[in-house]
Amino acid sequence: MEWKSFVLQQINSKEGPEWKTWDQPESEQKSFPSLRGGVAARKQGSDASNRFHLAMLNARNNDRIALNERDAIMNVASDAGLDMAQFEKDYENPDTTSTVVQEHEEAVSEHGVFGTPTFVFEGGHAAFLKTLVPPEGEEVSVYEGFMALIGRHPYIGEIKHPQPPWPKGVFD
Repeated sequence: MEWKSFVLQQINSKEGPEWKTWDQPESEQKSFPSLRGGVAARKQGSDASNRFHLAMLNARNNDRIALNERDAIMNVASDAGLDMAQFEKDYENPDTTSTVVQEHEEAVSEHGVFGTPTFVFEGGHAAFLKTLVPPEGEEVSVYEGFMALIGRHPYIGEIKHPQPPWPKGVFD
């Protein structure tokens, strides 16, 4: 799996098409700084990238750390065991910002991405997955089931639980 950047703040903006998240002061950016961190981590190889992404997901979803500030991202990168001198250099490099912008624009124009997580499969078809956190121990089977169903059957356009009552019974 290869992680790519997608800027939710940009796609959800009500400011109009001329407004760009990446042109705003970092203090007003929500996820863009963490996406720059993802690109910087990727430059250290797939193992480093995967460690960084897992650490970012845990920091955000479990520890409830806001990941829109440089210091928080640097702490996560350090905790993930990245080469910090290289990470900081890559994080600050303007090419990193350009990569995030390019990946975001490609996701929208080539794959119609509107949210995360969206998976792009061989052949180019894409699928968005809305889910709650599966019960512990079921994470891999949920992922494998999704990949088997949607990855092998690109003609399936949408599966959706009626709302409400979703997620009725999930937390019982």
